[in-house]
Amino acid sequence: MEANCETGHVVKINPQFVEIAVDTTQEECHRCPLSNWCSMAGQTSIKIPREEIPRSLQPNQKVEIRFEKIIQTSFLLYLFPLLFFMAAILGARYLLLVANELFLLGIGIGALILSLGIIKWFNNRLSTRPEYKIKIVPL
Repeated sequence: MEANCETGHVVKINPQFVEIAVDTTQEECHRCPLSNWCSMAGQTSIKIPREEIPRSLQPNQKVEIRFEKIIQTSFLLYLFPLLFFMAAILGARYLLLVANELFLLGIGIGALILSLGIIKWFNNRLSTRPEYKIKIVPL
């Protein structure tokens, strides 16, 4: 088993979604430093769109949920907005010689909003690529 994966079993299959019960114990979730922010913490099942699942799955079948490209997507989601925010503030301060701190904050927040728009654009482009999707592998 890979480091970025979970195991589970198929609970329910309907035309729109496949529900998979994740075999993660509560102990494992609470050891994670991001458990307070995680949307999966405390959940026992997830729903995945039917078109992203192999057609051969049956109820009660064991599956492995693989998460790939974690580093690249984490950079895009967390560091890219921070870099945009800091670059806008520093650029306005030292290149445009803006001295008003409130104006600098507004420029930084504007750059942050711009970076979120860029992330949304990247998300739409990358969500169609198979290497950025969650993979469900029957066991």
